[in-house]
Amino acid sequence: MAQPIDVKQKVARKKQKYWNGYFEKIGSQANKSESRDHKENFGWQYSPNLDPLYDHLPHPIPSSSIPDSVMEYIRAEDEIWEGTLSCPGFKENAIAYYRSMLSLARRLTKVFALALDLDENYFDDITTYPGADLAFNYYPPVSSDVGKVKEGEALAHDVGLGSHTDLQCFTLLWQDMIGGLLVLNRGGEWIKATPIKGTIVVNIGDFLMRMTNDKWQSTVHRVEVNKTSEPRVSMPLFFG
Repeated sequence: MAQPIDVKQKVARKKQKYWNGYFEKIGSQANKSESRDHKENFGWQYSPNLDPLYDHLPHPIPSSSIPDSVMEYIRAEDEIWEGTLSCPGFKENAIAYYRSMLSLARRLTKVFALALDLDENYFDDITTYPGADLAFNYYPPVSSDVGKVKEGEALAHDVGLGSHTDLQCFTLLWQDMIGGLLVLNRGGEWIKATPIKGTIVVNIGDFLMRMTNDKWQSTVHRVEVNKTSEPRVSMPLFFG
């Protein structure tokens, strides 16, 4: 993220058909009582070519090997990697991380099934070609006026990422030790999800809430605006 903006814009999401690639600072506003998001990120969507479940197939995987009902929802765009060549090793390390998180996510679906008194393979058929999007989020240090959307208008809460729930079944989040993730508890209080070294945060998403008939609730969360002197980094995988 420290590269010049013109380099990052080469893989801007607005240039892609399916919203892969780089997204610039000061983005969407999920909640009108909060500031606009103040972060950058680089992300991509699921491709069977990156999935360890299909390592036994020839690569790139022929479209004929993938069901037609699935192909129309495969929205990876490989050209975004061409714009990262100025960062040696970035693509290889990013994909290695993605593959490991896919494997972890599939293991967790079995744990979730058992926790729901179901067969451990209950979710297997709906995670064969999962929705599995990954993002590298970068929250730069910001000044105190970031919460102003219009000149002279300060909003109630300055945020790095506005309050929301995740759409997919669940999210696996690696975060650095800077911290900033807040979770809304049942009492309506925002509590800090303090980083613990060597751990991954698991957030239940909307799809899994629906699949469990609301037995498991999706997690309302947001990220504080980063007012430290160091950038904050997080790497979520949205799996469903």
